[in-house]
Amino acid sequence: MAFTITEKQKLQLIQNGYTHLPNALPEHLLNRWRQIADRLEQEALIAFQQGKPRHGACVVDYAGTPHLIRQDDLLHEEMDAVLDLLSCPAMMAIAREMCGRGAVPLQVDLLYKHPHSQSIVQWHQDAPPPQESPLCKYRYIS
Repeated sequence: MAFTITEKQKLQLIQNGYTHLPNALPEHLLNRWRQIADRLEQEALIAFQQGKPRHGACVVDYAGTPHLIRQDDLLHEEMDAVLDLLSCPAMMAIAREMCGRGAVPLQVDLLYKHPHSQSIVQWHQDAPPPQESPLCKYRYIS
């Protein structure tokens, strides 16, 4: 199945750092990533409580309650799921449109934004990539 990005979506991504791509991921892939995210969150919180932080996990204690706010380097945690995500038609179209033909996406991180007014993460901006090439991201917003 081919996936295309409109010029309006591409421009929004360039100007604002995000764009909405409805139905970009097949439902089964989105559900798989929801399960992975839930499992990683539970594992990170348990490791934090045991004083053994997980690699790539950032847990912050907020008002006596630990919250996972990000989990980095998922290629090493969930290689098959990452490859399925990054090779899906929508992600390949994003890589092609934003980075050029032959681009190969390799990095996947999860950012958790907890739904309460005192959220630990009020806004998020990544550090600039080390090279001049574009850095593309997909964020699921529920």
